[in-house]
Amino acid sequence: MSGGEWPTLTEATIRELSRSKSYERGQSYYERGAVSDVIRRGETVRADVNGSQYQPYTVTIEFDDVGVAGTDCSCPYDHGGICKHRVAVLLTCIRDSESVRDRPPISELVANADRETLQDLLIELANNRPEVTDWLETRLTSTAWPSL
Repeated sequence: MSGGEWPTLTEATIRELSRSKSYERGQSYYERGAVSDVIRRGETVRADVNGSQYQPYTVTIEFDDVGVAGTDCSCPYDHGGICKHRVAVLLTCIRDSESVRDRPPISELVANADRETLQDLLIELANNRPEVTDWLETRLTSTAWPSL
């Protein structure tokens, strides 16, 4: 799937994925420009949607050859179908596709980086994010010291 192609993604498809109220609200979010930072990496689209909270909601859409393979949103919506934030992002993909920035998948970036660069990046990330430090320590010590 290359830039600008959204296999079988139509407004009818988005309507099928959502309840009518979510579709209408999502369309309203789209029209008022609530969707920002839409980035496509391979078959994954990630975007922010300004909603009722101070912090924007994060939406992730996974595509495959036949269309939408999966969706996720950081909002608590759980009433059937996709939420208004996901609707707004999907509408952005088809109505405003030039605003979607194509970036290489992280797996490609990592594959093309040398070991020293990756080590430096991990150390910098861990120094800035304590939860990453804990996660790395757990993962590295559990593989380095297998239980006997």
